[in-house]
Amino acid sequence: MMSLSTWKLLMFVGCLIFYMEVVVKEPQLVIMHKFERQLLELGDLDTEEEETRNSRIHAGPEYGLDFVLEYNLAQDNKERLEKGEILPPNQTLGQGCDRTITLDRIDRSTSLPSGLFLVESSGRSILNARQACAVESAALQSGMEVILIMTATQLDLRDNTTCYLYMKRDTVKFYSMDADAFAVNSPLENFFNSSILAQSYHRAVHTADAIRLLLIYKFGGFYLDLDYVVLRDLTHYSNMLLEEGGAPGGGTIDVTNSAFMFTAHHPFILTAMLDLLKGYNPACWACIGPSLLTGVARKITNASMIQDIPASADLTVTLMQRMMPVYWSAAPELLFPEEPVSFNRWKTMFENSSTVHFFGKMTAHLVVHDDPQYSAYALLGPRYCPLAYYSTEQF
Repeated sequence: MMSLSTWKLLMFVGCLIFYMEVVVKEPQLVIMHKFERQLLELGDLDTEEEETRNSRIHAGPEYGLDFVLEYNLAQDNKERLEKGEILPPNQTLGQGCDRTITLDRIDRSTSLPSGLFLVESSGRSILNARQACAVESAALQSGMEVILIMTATQLDLRDNTTCYLYMKRDTVKFYSMDADAFAVNSPLENFFNSSILAQSYHRAVHTADAIRLLLIYKFGGFYLDLDYVVLRDLTHYSNMLLEEGGAPGGGTIDVTNSAFMFTAHHPFILTAMLDLLKGYNPACWACIGPSLLTGVARKITNASMIQDIPASADLTVTLMQRMMPVYWSAAPELLFPEEPVSFNRWKTMFENSSTVHFFGKMTAHLVVHDDPQYSAYALLGPRYCPLAYYSTEQF
């Protein structure tokens, strides 16, 4: 039977090919140290990723984990802990990362391929490891071009996690955004610099909610929040909203805005932006997020139940289990368990899913025990986002 530490090492090396060397530290903690030689071989890795992506396009949808792990189930529980002060990891990639770079602005791009968009909307110039995991897993698994939008104008490569991800720039495109300029000649022109948005206590959240609509309206593609892990190809989803909180088998139309996919200039996104302007309430935290998309979906489809959506609506609501295998309120308990969890139980939990949503608002403060028996991140990270997972000791 394969030991846990052996599996993690083999999985890590297998995922990255010749991308890195690893040093195994006791107890069961793997940290990357030497990358200079492997980074010269990025071209080989990118070629293999492209071949894998092309092969997925011609296959039917697949869900769930794509690996098997054997380990002896522990007898002890591990307390669910909150993070203390987190120090930035030491930069290990050398002089090439001892710098900041100015990002190209997406509002100056006349066209982009329809891809998968993620947005870092805090204004920070770095990504934390869990955000980087979302981006990396999307690049490795989604089958789509991955485009990361930063609201900061620069990217700070002195941060270890950020630099590792940036070194995959052939598969992840980085842009900054001037929201005011990006919104010109759109329904949201003048929204981002409006006095009513400036007065909102939820300005950052509302800005992020509006940006994602505008991105997908202009370019088309898949939007995904930065607290997901992508397990499988996402190219089979089309003009899709994601159910949130519905009953198994399809219930009322209640959707999230953390994941959705539409073609460019789709009437659903246009209607959402117009309704955003008509009813914007700066004091309402979720009103231009899930509530907005739910209301527009019900209006456009003239239905309140998923099963009653007509084909003519050119809109589908994907059941929650496909991308959110656990409900938000249960995320800390199920994804950061105190009792040891067998691999078969994890496999069953994720067997119908293309992604796993970690609900960062509920779980970002929780410690990831570096043991897949006690953390879904420890199970998924080495397979789906190894760069991000091993870029820091405190994932």
